[in-house]
Amino acid sequence: MDDFEEKIKERMHDDGEFRGLGWRISASILSVTTWLAGGVAWLFFLAGNYSIWENIALFLVSLVVLVGLNASWWIGYGMRFMPHGNETGSRRRSALSALAGVTWVLAVAFYLYQYAGEFTLYQNLGLLFVSLLILGGVNAAIHIGNRRMKCA
Repeated sequence: MDDFEEKIKERMHDDGEFRGLGWRISASILSVTTWLAGGVAWLFFLAGNYSIWENIALFLVSLVVLVGLNASWWIGYGMRFMPHGNETGSRRRSALSALAGVTWVLAVAFYLYQYAGEFTLYQNLGLLFVSLLILGGVNAAIHIGNRRMKCA
């Protein structure tokens, strides 16, 4: 048995269940259920006070909060099972990509909330596609220096 398999066995209870798994599953289910209940309440009681663009922006922000909360619970759990070695660059690139994605979602939400009503749907879709191209370029630039990345 290699070193990696030994580390995985250390993280298991005697019954074969991984430590820390139960509360993460329960917390994830509870957070999603609460988010859905809040969303339904929002639609029935408060959504009429806002434009469609503002409602989409608020939905995106609530989704970022939900995903961020769940990610904070699960990332540490998943990283326990990564084989350790020279992974610093890979982790840094992954963190930068995640930061770029979250920044993009928050920027789009801000735009939708503040400015989207002044433009047509066609113009808003154009801006969305341009911003996605920029996000793709940023992520390509982050990962292009990865020497392990191989083109098939």
